[in-house]
Amino acid sequence: MTAPAPDDDALVATRRTLHGIAEHVLAAYERSVSGTIRLTATDAGLRTQLVAADPAMLELRAEGGAAVLVRHPDGRRVLVEGRLGDLAERLGVGFGLTDPPYPPASGCDADSVAVVDVAALDLLARAWWDGDTALRLFAGTHADLSGDALAVEPVVWPEHLDVALALDAVNYGVSPGDAYLAEPYAYVGPHRPRTGPFWQAPFGAAEPLSRLPDAASVMSFFERGRASAAAS
Repeated sequence: MTAPAPDDDALVATRRTLHGIAEHVLAAYERSVSGTIRLTATDAGLRTQLVAADPAMLELRAEGGAAVLVRHPDGRRVLVEGRLGDLAERLGVGFGLTDPPYPPASGCDADSVAVVDVAALDLLARAWWDGDTALRLFAGTHADLSGDALAVEPVVWPEHLDVALALDAVNYGVSPGDAYLAEPYAYVGPHRPRTGPFWQAPFGAAEPLSRLPDAASVMSFFERGRASAAAS
């Protein structure tokens, strides 16, 4: 049985909350210990990178119909509710992306109050995971893995909250939704604009995940984008 789709308001509010946490808690913590803001998709949400110099890892998870923040390896757990600044305090980390490498984009601050809709949370977590899975399969098929492995490692960037990678001067990724399209969507964005029927978005091509129900269909969309980019 297909889970009911969240309404637009619930999706936007939940995405804003997760964006604020990803930006001002996860990425902020990671930048403080390693200098990077690269986040990784999991089968239930997002996590920071594993950093050899610091054994701690922060994770944002959809779990039991709620959003939960987990700090590893000590296992400290915080339910996502109330002020975002309080969540960071209860987790034992600072709040706020200091010295940000981009203008903070979530629109959240420490006083923002978390809003989590269960259906929206599940939709967003599934979008990141299907995108990450598809991108790893796609890169494994087409990338020259003899070079820099990080160059073809899917990354969730906290600025736009999309999971993406670049291959042969073309960006491939999955967005959780934004001003262009409210619902999660897959996209292909050539660094050099292309023309033709496949390229229907201002940045290249996009397809809602409502039409791409699993990682295999997302990868198929990426394959069509790769072929169209080569042909045009």
